[in-house]
Amino acid sequence: MQYKSSVFILLVFGILLSSVMTSSGVVSKGQTIRVVQAADNTVSISADLKEIAESSLHSINGQDDDLLNCGTGINYEYNKPILPYISRFIVIPPQAVVRLNVEAEDVRAVPLDSYPPLCLDSELRPVDFVNADYDIYPQSFAEISSPFIIRGVRMVKLSVNPVRYQKSTNSYLFCDNLRATLEFSDGDPVNPVENPNRQHRSREFLKFLDDFAENSDIISRDHPDDPIHFGDHYLVVTHEGCLEYAAPFIEWRRKTGHDVDILSIPNNISRDSDRIKALIQERYDSYLNEGLDPFDQLLLIGDRSNYAWGVVGPWQLEADRGERIWDGANHADYKYALLEGRDNYPDVGFSRFCAGNQPLMELFVKRTIAYEAEPYVEETDWFTRGGVYSQHWGNDEHRAWRISIHSNVRWARELLRIKGFEDVRFYEDYEYDQSGAVIGPWVRDLMNEKTNLLLGRAETLYWQQIFTGVDVNEVFPVRLVLSGHGEYAAWTSLRSGDGDNLRGPVVSTCNWGGPPTITTTATWLELVNSVVQRGMSYGWGRVSTIANVERYFPNFEFGEGWRAYSHIRTDMDFYGDPGLRVWMGVPQQLSVEYPEVVDENATVIEVVVTDADDHSPVAGAFVTLYDPVDIPDFADADYADYSDMRIQMLRTGADGKVQFVPGEDFEFRPESTIQLTAFGDQIRPYFGEIEIAIPEFAVDISATIISEVQGNGDENTNPGETYDVSLTIGNSGEADLEAVVMSISASSPYFTILSEDNIEIGDMAAGSEVELQNPVRVQVADNSPDGEIHITGKPVLVTKFFNETGNSKSGIQFDVIAPHLFMSDVVGGFDMPFNDEVYPLDIQITNDGRLDADALNAELISLDSWLTIINPRSEYPAIAVGESSELGGEVFTVQTDELAYPGVTAELLMVLSRDEIIIDSCFISMEVGGERAEAPQKPDNYGYICLDDTDSNWEAAPEHDWVEISLRDDDRDFDGVLIEELTPNTPFDVGNVAVIQLPFDFNFYGQDYDRISVTTNGFICPGNQEVTNPQNWPLDRGMGGGAGMIAPFWDWLMMDNQSGVYYYYNEEEHYVIIEWHR
Repeated sequence: MQYKSSVFILLVFGILLSSVMTSSGVVSKGQTIRVVQAADNTVSISADLKEIAESSLHSINGQDDDLLNCGTGINYEYNKPILPYISRFIVIPPQAVVRLNVEAEDVRAVPLDSYPPLCLDSELRPVDFVNADYDIYPQSFAEISSPFIIRGVRMVKLSVNPVRYQKSTNSYLFCDNLRATLEFSDGDPVNPVENPNRQHRSREFLKFLDDFAENSDIISRDHPDDPIHFGDHYLVVTHEGCLEYAAPFIEWRRKTGHDVDILSIPNNISRDSDRIKALIQERYDSYLNEGLDPFDQLLLIGDRSNYAWGVVGPWQLEADRGERIWDGANHADYKYALLEGRDNYPDVGFSRFCAGNQPLMELFVKRTIAYEAEPYVEETDWFTRGGVYSQHWGNDEHRAWRISIHSNVRWARELLRIKGFEDVRFYEDYEYDQSGAVIGPWVRDLMNEKTNLLLGRAETLYWQQIFTGVDVNEVFPVRLVLSGHGEYAAWTSLRSGDGDNLRGPVVSTCNWGGPPTITTTATWLELVNSVVQRGMSYGWGRVSTIANVERYFPNFEFGEGWRAYSHIRTDMDFYGDPGLRVWMGVPQQLSVEYPEVVDENATVIEVVVTDADDHSPVAGAFVTLYDPVDIPDFADADYADYSDMRIQMLRTGADGKVQFVPGEDFEFRPESTIQLTAFGDQIRPYFGEIEIAIPEFAVDISATIISEVQGNGDENTNPGETYDVSLTIGNSGEADLEAVVMSISASSPYFTILSEDNIEIGDMAAGSEVELQNPVRVQVADNSPDGEIHITGKPVLVTKFFNETGNSKSGIQFDVIAPHLFMSDVVGGFDMPFNDEVYPLDIQITNDGRLDADALNAELISLDSWLTIINPRSEYPAIAVGESSELGGEVFTVQTDELAYPGVTAELLMVLSRDEIIIDSCFISMEVGGERAEAPQKPDNYGYICLDDTDSNWEAAPEHDWVEISLRDDDRDFDGVLIEELTPNTPFDVGNVAVIQLPFDFNFYGQDYDRISVTTNGFICPGNQEVTNPQNWPLDRGMGGGAGMIAPFWDWLMMDNQSGVYYYYNEEEHYVIIEWHR
């Protein structure tokens, strides 16, 4: 970044800067604080703070409290200096003592001509405020929190204060460079993980952790062979009266591969939150004691103890009191989610059905099923329709309302557009609307017209008591709205209707009381960021919101001794299914082929999943067979503890097919019905049933003998072996069949049929059997994977019997026992130095299969241009089951390409072979050089990097030269064009935006643009975006600004009549310059 005078910014297309948000919604982590090295006993952290400190203070000075943030976070304590605050979350060992060592380099004192800006936000002033006595604030340049635990992962929050204030000298104390080390040792740790080892980690938790912690990859790196559980694992904690009516939701979840445990709470303890919590804790701990990852979604079902208006149902489930601001019913559901460690971080996604009688239970359950399982497809426009809105509320015109409420909400409109929403309705009105008389009908009409998402900052007291004007509907929106007294509209909209009159949102959030604007703004942004942009489930979006808000400010005090963090946990309520995922567009609809009737002796059920429109195979869809067996009636008390249901789940291959083979865990019971479900991410579930009975065409395999022709003779199926399969075919039906033909194929590409594809069976009388004269010969490939571990599963030989009257299928499943090799470590670590020297690379692999691995040749291949392979070949010795090995020959050698930049991740592929046959392969990611000062930041998830004129410590760094285009500068290089639409005078000084047509097209995050939106607040956005937000949020969080914004100087620039924004296009060199001149 370059400056001229005070606020000159040069932006040249062709050098693409880091963006706030990509078109896919994936954004990179922050780079101000960097984990530069992670070892078993230390984590080293680097922070280059000079530029961020100076720009942050510039942002703070002279700003209105309402628009404060400084691109990082802020120390925001009443009557103390407002100073920049940066925090990151670091994973630490589960049971070690942790100590922070800080080296503050280049510390300098800068005297002030006047006193610094103080936090005088009236919303924060504590009732018992005492002018604090301090000399230096904050107390240190860096500190760590007490260790906390989320689902067995222990972490600390590292907080850095780039600037401190010394009152006695009226000086700022700058720390330009900070080096810190987290040191780990044995001893008596604070808040250790009691059960660190567990299997089948929650995918939602890992998604959250990847976004939350700087070194989150250490979890997957330490446990690379740990299978991730596909579905959510629910614990449904319900008042006993609600369970019967919750059962349809529970069974729908089970049919789609989710585990659901039930904890039925008797009426006599349903008002005792301590006893309820103890029962939840007991269930959670039972999984830990077995070494398993516990449930990851907590659904609470039962009514609150009172409402401001409306009748409380008899089936109540009390919450903890928590740290609520206002009186009324207890509502701190988060206390139920604190299940590991002595801390206040939830360990599960959580939410509530606030329903306490049959009509409300049916309303909640049927709305949920209508959105998730059976979304309305007679009209599909609603899937890409959303409403974004903000309101001027408050008990009087100048109370509880800030302009930043509106300026931040605009971001959500651009987010929906870039996410593919085609009809985004937008409401913004600065005029006072206390009762919601104006905004209420606007939202009402949007709901009646069918919409998918409602994103807003509005009280909407239009629905304070009655859900006025909202019709019975087939579509029920996701409502992510936070405000002051938001509880009224949330309760009214959620609890109006019954099972025969469905209306209102499928899920809804709300705030209690009158929270500070700055905390609620950060909370709402993180909520939308987590659920909509990053695709977390509703309940884990809540966990993410609670945890990530701590990035922006310390736990300051406000009001009557309340604390910011506990207020957010207690007074932000979530209602609805915690496992809900938002439809991000029209879901794919499926056509599914399967046998509607099969014999109890059937050996295979083949399911073919295709697109309902073009009939192309759908790869990656999940298919389940669910047999409830002898499930009790939903009203039966035994239903809660019943666990004898059976389920099989497979994922379709490239051909859209799966083959289910019965076994001990899943038998085809006579005269039963199996429920089939096909589903997937952004796929509308398909439901079917398979009857277990004797079909009209009932030809099947009745006997099988498998003989090894060539192999090792160990009675197991191993790679490289050949088998003869002798078959006896039976007609179990009641009809004689003529001219039956059998075809045979393999579900696995690793199996080859050496016999004829079609075999004539001939006529088969009812009840007869035919023994094939010649066996079917099958060859197993040398590189066939282990059937228990590999994603392709156990191979099946599929036999199809047919004639002119019908057909049936059978199957024979093989359990291939083979080695399974994976990359378990890189000797010396996954980081390599950034230089032009040849670097030795030794890779450790582990065999966690069921067969010893022979000696193998290894070849290393670079998948990008960052590393050149000098020595690409080596070999591994034989590796026994459960053992690991490093290279047995010469190590690989690699060299950094001169165009690589520090911190880039180089992707490598190691191919393992024997006798020129590829046996297996491993992917390796190496970080080149680590990040460092005066070098570009590492790329975001799309591959873009950010660099400026300070990044000279890099051989490929371009030369920077200021090109002046302002007409106010007599020494300008070119005559820029003043963008006259960008006038300094706007309501509440939130800034202006102008759309500039470019003389060329450019591609940015995979989308083509021919125009840009230029704001007066130091950033541009691709395309036509009406975002001007002067409140700058950390770029790595991807929120608050424009979609895909380029933000060289995002700030409240406070442009005056002597200021201007200029545009210039260089026709010869084909670049555009935007300059902010003040």
